[in-house]
Amino acid sequence: MKIKTDMQLEIEVPEIFAKKFSKAKENDLSEKKDVDFWDQDETACFHDWFFDEVNVYEEYYNKLCPEDIATFLIQLETHTIAFEGGYPIENWFSFKDNGFEYNICAFGWTSSCTEAKGGLNMIGYKEKV
Repeated sequence: MKIKTDMQLEIEVPEIFAKKFSKAKENDLSEKKDVDFWDQDETACFHDWFFDEVNVYEEYYNKLCPEDIATFLIQLETHTIAFEGGYPIENWFSFKDNGFEYNICAFGWTSSCTEAKGGLNMIGYKEKV
């Protein structure tokens, strides 16, 4: 499954999210629930569903996760225009330790980089070297 971001980047949705999305859609439509919601454009529908149903802050941010999920979440956030405006920030660093390469990214929007709003998100993945 692929979706487009606000900046027209087409990104591949990791299988774990695509399956949950399809299952939610199937369940609701079989029960004739939220038909108008599911009738909208699939990309818009996915965005609304994803940010309501998947708690990325608790489950993925500030943690190591699979590379496809990390890449997807970074692209989704940095290519979906923030409500407050600004411009996207994405900063990568990596290091090697005990046969693994760790790839870490700090990312977000400039409008989020104030003391009142917190700051950048961080996510990473590791791969065997």
